[in-house]
Amino acid sequence: MDIKTIDYLAELARLDMPSSEKESIANDIGGVLVYVDQITEVAKGLGDIGPEYLKSNVSVNDEPLHTGGQYSETILNEAPNREVDYIVVKKVL
Repeated sequence: MDIKTIDYLAELARLDMPSSEKESIANDIGGVLVYVDQITEVAKGLGDIGPEYLKSNVSVNDEPLHTGGQYSETILNEAPNREVDYIVVKKVL
């Protein structure tokens, strides 16, 4: 990216940019653009994976993995403070 483009972008963004910073910003933006080009090349190598990949039918069985309360007693026994069927914790306000 050249200084002329940086001047144009600074004008559009209404930024007052010192001349000493323009070269540094041009180098930084140039590096970002090189990186974007590399990502674009990698993406081209992958081909069009979007629609085919998203069309795969995945079904999930919504049945519970275990019955409710199956592990409650084990968890309550592990708690440092317990009151009947509840774990006692400090009040947080």
